[in-house]
This record gives sequence, C-alpha cells and structure tokens, in this order.
Amino acid sequence: MDMELTNPGTALGTVSYMSPEQARGQLADARTDLFSLGTVLYQMATGVLPFQGDTSAVVYDAILNRDPVPVTKVNPAIPAEYSRIVDKAIEKDRNLRYQTATDLKTDLARLKRDLESGGKRAAEGGESRPTRQSEQSVAVLYFENVSGIKEDEYFRDGITEDIITELSKIRGLKIFSRPPVLAYRDKQVTPAQIGQKLRAAYVLTGSVRRSGNRLRISGQLIDTGTDFPLWSERYDRDLKGIFALQDEITQKILTALQVKLTQGEQELLLVHKYPDNLEAYDYFLRGWTYYFRFTKETNTQAQQMFERAVNLDPKFAAAYAGLSIAYLQEWVNQWSQDPQTLEQVLKLGQRAVALEDSLPLAHTALSWVYLLKKQLEQAIAETERAIALDPNYALGYADLAMFLNLAGQPEEAIGLAEKAMRLDPHYPAFFVSYLGQSYYLLRRYEEAIAAQKRALTLSPDFLYAHAFLAASYSESGRAEEAWAEAAEVLRVSPNFSLEVLWQMLPSRDPETDRILAALRKAGMK
Repeated sequence: MDMELTNPGTALGTVSYMSPEQARGQLADARTDLFSLGTVLYQMATGVLPFQGDTSAVVYDAILNRDPVPVTKVNPAIPAEYSRIVDKAIEKDRNLRYQTATDLKTDLARLKRDLESGGKRAAEGGESRPTRQSEQSVAVLYFENVSGIKEDEYFRDGITEDIITELSKIRGLKIFSRPPVLAYRDKQVTPAQIGQKLRAAYVLTGSVRRSGNRLRISGQLIDTGTDFPLWSERYDRDLKGIFALQDEITQKILTALQVKLTQGEQELLLVHKYPDNLEAYDYFLRGWTYYFRFTKETNTQAQQMFERAVNLDPKFAAAYAGLSIAYLQEWVNQWSQDPQTLEQVLKLGQRAVALEDSLPLAHTALSWVYLLKKQLEQAIAETERAIALDPNYALGYADLAMFLNLAGQPEEAIGLAEKAMRLDPHYPAFFVSYLGQSYYLLRRYEEAIAAQKRALTLSPDFLYAHAFLAASYSESGRAEEAWAEAAEVLRVSPNFSLEVLWQMLPSRDPETDRILAALRKAGMK
C-alpha cells in the first residue's frame, strides 16, 4: 500500500493542523494524519490550538521548534493520561509518534474504560479510585419545576442551592458546587450518566410544585453505581415551612449516607439564620438569578432585588453579602466610577459577616472588602475562613489563589487554582485567568497566554483576561498582539486605565511595576 498521502514539496491543508514533516515539505504518511488528529484532540480539551501565531510563518516556526503547553496545564480538569496520549500524537519526531490509528484508538478506548469503571483516577495520575464509602461525593441536581411556570424557576433554584450550601458544611462529604450541576439543569440525564460525567457516587434528584401558598417537593437520593435509591420521599407543606423542609431533607440525606457529624458540624447545621420574611427570601433568590447573567443591566436588577430583601429583613446576612458582591462587580468592571459604589462594597460586606459569621459567602464579600482597602493579609485570612467553613468551596480556593498571586506566592497559587477547577469542572473564566496570572508572575509566558486564551473562550469580554494577555504578549516581545489585546481591554471597558488597575492592587512593588510597565508598553495609559 502506498503510504505517501502528500507529494513532497507541497503544503496542503490548514497550517495550524500541519505536521512538522508537512511544514518542511517532506514526505507524508499515515503518521502525518495522526499528528493532525492529535492537534484536534488538544483543541477539544483546551479550547486553543497547540501551535499558534498570527501569520503562517509564526505557526510554522511553532510546529517545528516549540513545545506546546501541556493539556493539563491549560485545563487541569483533563485526565493526565489524556494529556499523555495527546503529547504522543503531536510528537515532532514521527518515529516516536503513534505509528498507526489503531494504537491511538486503543489508548483512547482504554482511558474511556478506566474513567467509566472507576478503576483508575486518570486525572490524578493513575491513583486508584476511592471506594464509595470513603468518597461520599454527592451531586445535588436542580429540582424539576413541574408547575410549568417559568417565573417559578428561581424558586426551585434557590431550594436546590440552599441544600447544596447546607451539605457543603460537612467535611466528610464532597458536594459539587453550583456551576457543575447547573450544566445539567432541565436536561434529560440519568443518575448513572451524572456519576460518570462528574464522578459522583450519589445523586439527589427531585421536583418542586408551587401553587399559591402550598408546596409539594419530592426527592430521591440514588447510588449512581447501582441505580438504587437510598432514600425517597414526598412532602406537601405550607410555603411558610420551606426552611424547616430544607433542613429535614438535609438530615434525611445525612442519615441515608450514615454520615457522623462532629460537634462543630452539628452546631453549623443548627445555625441557619434564615430570613424572618419569606418575601425577603423570594427577592434574594431573584437577585442571584439576575447576578449570574453577568451583564451591567442584570447586575443593576440584582442590586434592586437584594436591596428589597434587606429592606424587608434587615438581619438577612446572605442578602447583604449578595448586594456587596453585586456592587463589587459593578466597581471591578468599571460600570460605575462613583466612589460611593466602593463604599457600599465595604459597608455591606462587613454587615454580612457581623450578622452571620458562619456564612462562607459573607467571608468572600469581606475578603474583597479588605483587598480594596489594600489589606491583603486580612483578605487572605477571610478567604481561608470561608474554606474552613466549606472545604468544597471552589470559589474560595480560586480567590485564595488570586490573593496569593498578589502576595508574591504564585507557585502555591497554581495548586489552589487547579484545585478550584477540579472541585468545579465547569469553572467560570476567572478561575483559569487566575491560573494564567500565576504563570505570568513566574515568567512562564506561553502557559500564561494559553490560560488567558482559555478564559476568553469561556467569557470573551472578561476584562482582566484581556489585560493579562496583553501584559504576557508584551513581556514576550509580541508587540502587535499586545497592542491588539490592549485595544480589547478598552473595547470592553472604555474607562479602564492603569490607575484603575492600580486601585485593585494591594501594594506598589516590583511585580506591580512590571505589570504596569508591560501594559504601558502595550499602549495603555
């Protein structure tokens, strides 16, 4: 069989997917196509190409002379074995590459089998998977809104998230945070599929029907390995009893899993401080629905909802925390330059913690208060407190990574950012952007660029990803790309300036000066 698929001396196809031998105009064979397939596998896992550049000449040089950033560095949620397979597929020396498609297919099939069976923890370098009894991981899926009333969806979301919050207080459980399970809201998926995709030992499913002042909730806790329900129950209650019902469901789950609580955990579960006013709770849930749309308009609507909640119940700590974070988003994105906005962040964050010291979200709000006051040590302490209250708090680990970057500890920050991404496989853009900031500080510019590009595939208008990408290009001597990213910063936020960035940084030190100098070199003022 003739293995020559391309004539020597010609370059066919898209440059970014070419093999080194094609780039040199040499003979091509089946291994050439496997290189192109490896490039596709890399792109599927990371959202970016392994070999990049603005011109064909730059891409050719990358293919021939540069090693790509490892898959797991760009996306830590990807199994290490998958990264090894991709590395072998895009090996520059074709004699060390996969020799046949069958070899590549076999390795992928083996990885698929190991992930599905739980026989291997490929994401952790091949360690054996813990037993279900030791793992105790639970995915609380969003309850189905069986009333069919679209306006009630925020209510069922709130019930689900409150149960997630309560279960997350138990150190012996791994509870998946909001974003990973949010991806499966209103999707037709089975518990076994969730177990496979999220690697959850158990799944809580249920439904909510709200009719006037009456509430009907059903729930099932299912073992994803056997598809057997450990607990199942239906409740018909008055709407005023919603908080007691959430507590009861939480306790039923803990009983079904035979979880033994420490004295501290028992006390945490007893301290709820739910709002005295049910209408305040209703506005609070509406506020989060608007907040998570991440636009200027919906952020304003979120503020209005949270304000109504605290007006109805002045002791509602979570609503103060939500309002503080909504004002923080307005300030950070420069949707407002009014100093009063920053004052609101400070006042509301402090109020939230004063009302409920056991609420992780309140400590998140207060940590940013300290950062904006340039008190970095206190910001770190508040974030560590949030993590202590909820060991599965992905946002807490991500924020701590960012604060440690600012404290000059990027090596430690990398591990924290990666842990946040493991806890939340559907992580938001800023998680991977914080990882990119760590690489930038360590002068690992190619990895920094890859991480920020990954962040921008998740959120194309993420202001600080564009800013750090501009700085990384600038330090790498890629002036044209640096200027282009600086222009993107001003497109997203016309009021952004180096002074605005300086306000977000806790101190003026050599690393701060380096960032500002890199951005100034990229044309920012």
